[in-house]
Amino acid sequence: MPGYRRALALTAVVLCALAGVLVPRALAASSPGWRVSTLFSGKPYADLLTMTATWSSNAWAFGDSAGPGSPPVALHWNGKTWTASRPFGNVDRPFYVSSTGGNNVWVTGQGCSNGTSYVSRWNGSRWFTTKFPNPDNAPFCQAPVVTTGQSNGWIFAKSPVNTQARHFNGKAWPIVTIGKFGAVMAASAVSASDIWLLTETASTTMLVVHYNGRTWSSVRLPAPSVPKGEKPYAVDIDAVSGTNIWATADLIKNGQVDSGPETSLLLHWDGRTWQWIKVPFDDIAQYVAYDAGSVWVGAQTIAATGTGWDFLRWSPGNHWTRVPVPAQGIPGGSAGYELYTLVHIPHTHSFWASADASYAVGLTAKQSAVIFKYGP
Repeated sequence: MPGYRRALALTAVVLCALAGVLVPRALAASSPGWRVSTLFSGKPYADLLTMTATWSSNAWAFGDSAGPGSPPVALHWNGKTWTASRPFGNVDRPFYVSSTGGNNVWVTGQGCSNGTSYVSRWNGSRWFTTKFPNPDNAPFCQAPVVTTGQSNGWIFAKSPVNTQARHFNGKAWPIVTIGKFGAVMAASAVSASDIWLLTETASTTMLVVHYNGRTWSSVRLPAPSVPKGEKPYAVDIDAVSGTNIWATADLIKNGQVDSGPETSLLLHWDGRTWQWIKVPFDDIAQYVAYDAGSVWVGAQTIAATGTGWDFLRWSPGNHWTRVPVPAQGIPGGSAGYELYTLVHIPHTHSFWASADASYAVGLTAKQSAVIFKYGP
């Protein structure tokens, strides 16, 4: 999910941009496995805003294909190469994605161009796109999505008070009101009866909302230990299991990102208690992904240094590692990035991440989409 996707709002429905920092810096920290996997130099792809992986030989990345106004691109990984297609037609580029396997991938768009919002579903052999008219569905113009099977899934609105969703029952997409939780900023599902949301109310109060297969309810969170006047703002969530939920939150004050020394938090549910974990670096935490006891966070630096982004790793015992997003493998050996997403590759100890890279070849400025990988 992109840096500006995780923007902070003065209200729950008005998003502000979080711009990427593009000033190179040489850092002493070494990368524990993060590397540039693919640089799409010379290709017209950009803004790979969202990714999903279902296996080491099956992943998707989605973005622009040839600039504004062009049909969005879907890049499919088969274990060896990324192959491009443009299956969605003239709609907004995908912004959110959810999948349960190689034969069930859903995406929703960034906006409502041409008067519609949409969801596209991959069944293992082709994409099916369903469009919804606007303005009746305006809250669904940038809507998080979860699927728990080919005939079941949810699209969540950024409604300011009454939280709305479209629930697919295998045949239709009725709109339902699931509660008064505000705007849904991120969603993740363990199963059809175990779905988790991060929401923001109109007063910028972050809520964690749970669905048990029958009802939606907000859970009680402990008060975080943060400086006076600051509070957490919902960013990303990864529901690994019913007893292992991770989320990222940025600290805000008066509706704006706090760029002080305490900037971001992790939130963890272990099946019994919720715990806030302070991110010890001056980074703005964005994306979170879990594997085998450790958590990776894609985080934006708040100073004009480095490649603009860090990969942060939390391990049990509250051990943290900070790894600058690597520039080795980019022409010239230095780059600035806008990181968009970070995902775990199921059944492995590996991860994917996507970004746009800004760099120079001689005196010529270049920009290309790039995919990073951690692990084998």
